Amino acid sequence: MTIEPTQHNHHPIELQVHIHYGKRRFFCARGRDLSQRGIYLDVRNLTLPTGTLIDLEFHGLEQDSRIEATVVHQDSAGIQVLFAVPQPELSPGLEQISAPPPMALGALQECALSII
Repeated sequence: MTIEPTQHNHHPIELQVHIHYGKRRFFCARGRDLSQRGIYLDVRNLTLPTGTLIDLEFHGLEQDSRIEATVVHQDSAGIQVLFAVPQPELSPGLEQISAPPPMALGALQECALSII
């Protein structure tokens, strides 16, 4: 799968995101870099190959959102995903979020893994 570079503005953020895929109900991740086309997610104990289809559940913007996406890159710290459809409606919610100093992934422990 070839992904062209995006021309959209990227927003550094600290945002909790739930990843839904397959038979797993969700994994908790921390969104770090958001654009209208995708997001980079810090994840722990999760391996998703490039091309994996997932649903992302966002909380903390103007309204909660659930968005279909595809994994386009994976490294030791997380995954980069591309939204199935650009999400310009996320931009107004980003104006309310100022990126606090980076937090440790350990701070995400309040978000438990739920398996169906």
